[in-house]
Amino acid sequence: MRKFFLFGLGNPGKEYLFTRHNAGYLFINYFFRDKRFLPGKGNFFYSEKENFIGILPTLYMNENGRIISEIKENFEFKIEDFIAFLDDFNLPFGAIRFRRKGSSGGHKGLESLVYYLETENFKRLRIGIGFDYNFEAKDYVLTVFRKEEMDFLKQKVFPYIEDGINKFLKEGDIDNFENYINNYPWKERVQAPDKNKKEV
Repeated sequence: MRKFFLFGLGNPGKEYLFTRHNAGYLFINYFFRDKRFLPGKGNFFYSEKENFIGILPTLYMNENGRIISEIKENFEFKIEDFIAFLDDFNLPFGAIRFRRKGSSGGHKGLESLVYYLETENFKRLRIGIGFDYNFEAKDYVLTVFRKEEMDFLKQKVFPYIEDGINKFLKEGDIDNFENYINNYPWKERVQAPDKNKKEV
């Protein structure tokens, strides 16, 4: 059976776990929530579920790509079966986007993967974290999700991605998985101010 590697980009340690930069890392934790993560032979933890292998790095974001060589030593790795999950402050909070290739867009973790994979031709799923112009980008991504934001991710966004994985990716149907993810109705589901609510 075809196995997919689901790689959660992020920073290790409790102080970073619930930061916006760890959105991809958090999704992998969510998807494998009923399984244990085991220490791999290298700088990563891994978990297996059906035909999926979840990878969580123990290196900082800008070095996440170094783990690729370790994964290749431990598993039968094919780049066509590799998907990176990451945050994106250029997407509204709660939006998601799947691409089969592309540049890093300045994302340090993605830059590291591009460098160590030696190609931009690998799949990635971006999770929108929004942006606050009161911060510089490097500081904003390290802010912690508010409780209502984490609840929204766990109750709406993450289950939608999980459904797509179980419906399509499990069968190797990349085309329908891509369509499903990119047609996520984030405009309807993203938290927004109630226009009918009167200011007090």
